[in-house]
Amino acid sequence: MHWRDWSRQRKLLVVGLLMAIVTELLFAGPFRRFQAERAAQAARRYLAAGDVRSAALSAQRTLDLAPDHVIALEVKALILGGFNDPESVTVWKRVAELTQQRTNWLNALASAIRFRDLNQATNLAIQVETRYPTDPSTLRLLSAYAIVRNQLPAARGYLDRLGKLDPN
Repeated sequence: MHWRDWSRQRKLLVVGLLMAIVTELLFAGPFRRFQAERAAQAARRYLAAGDVRSAALSAQRTLDLAPDHVIALEVKALILGGFNDPESVTVWKRVAELTQQRTNWLNALASAIRFRDLNQATNLAIQVETRYPTDPSTLRLLSAYAIVRNQLPAARGYLDRLGKLDPN
């Protein structure tokens, strides 16, 4: 069957479908990114205002649209930690992997120590010590990790290194 033999309705239907597909391909991605960013900023504002429920809902909306959105993951980790949920360790670790920022690696390690997740804490301690061997915050957390592991000589070693870096 040739195009000229098609009815006007069928031609409009095909053109409409093609336009819908092209529109979806061109505009869906940017619009989803816009929605995700807007929801993440709302989550941050809600959390700052103390509205944990709205912050959690906005963060989840963001993560539904963009699973690796750093702001939404940070909000989620803070909320989980506030509710004493050990899943915060996994979320902080993901944030650290995405951002490669010292603060996030330290948050992940602190969370693992807090919840006594020794497997995660061991992996994170290795990561943190390798990346930031002379950072005072790192040495404090590593000494706490060693104490939790009942490795008192190692804890003393970290504290001695800390004393050499920062005599206060």
